[in-house]
Amino acid sequence: MFERIASFTVRETKATAGIQLPDKIIENVAVELEPRQAALYADFRDRTRAEVLTEDGLVEDDAEAILKRLLRLVQVASNPRLVDAGYEEAPGKLSVLDRIVDTAVAEGSKVIVWTSFVANATALAVHLGRHAAVLVHGSLDMEARNQAVASFKTDPRVKILVATPGAAKEGLTLTVANHAVFYDRSFSLDDYLQAQDRIHRISQTQTCKVWNLVGTGTVDEWVDSLLAAKRLAAQVVQSDINAAQYNSLADYDFGKLVGQILGAGNHEQ
Repeated sequence: MFERIASFTVRETKATAGIQLPDKIIENVAVELEPRQAALYADFRDRTRAEVLTEDGLVEDDAEAILKRLLRLVQVASNPRLVDAGYEEAPGKLSVLDRIVDTAVAEGSKVIVWTSFVANATALAVHLGRHAAVLVHGSLDMEARNQAVASFKTDPRVKILVATPGAAKEGLTLTVANHAVFYDRSFSLDDYLQAQDRIHRISQTQTCKVWNLVGTGTVDEWVDSLLAAKRLAAQVVQSDINAAQYNSLADYDFGKLVGQILGAGNHEQ
């Protein structure tokens, strides 16, 4: 617990440092998968279930290996083309993204669209070309990234920045935008919080809106629960909440949650 090192450690947060920032509103937006996407998701889910689960529980007690398999489900819930080149339909999240982006731009705002996958970022930047979208991801050289960020900050025609958290989660002040849309999220709490803070930091003057697109009945719902559990764990370690509060809020059983994601017990034998 943080109190054990408090006597020789200084910890400052935005609140304790007296930094006054506008409100940050976080909203989960439920999204129904497109029919073919839903069928592909069910197929990948069933294959994953066969690989990692039996009726008695986990086949292998290796969280890292299981998370890698679950990441495929995140990809299918986001954009099946990431795992199936033959997929030609528009994923369920795309029309929801369009609605959020078009509304924000019509109100005079700029928007950051976050995705964990480079191929997704490239495709989304092309799709949002009507708003002169620019792109930042780890496969671009630093000159291209810096040019994209500069255009987003200074060019009034550029309304959208599409980025991966790994390439743009730290060190950037992007308060020219006050909307952040997470098209998908990884299992990393640091990526999620740092990406939010690109818009919610000193020099921001507008209310910030964070939108999480969550596929209904998919691994996205579990990712949301996992990030919340990690956030609680961080808060109790930092003594922002006490152990009793943590125990009353935390409900995290890895094996049980994996079973829920993969529909264990709800399929025909």
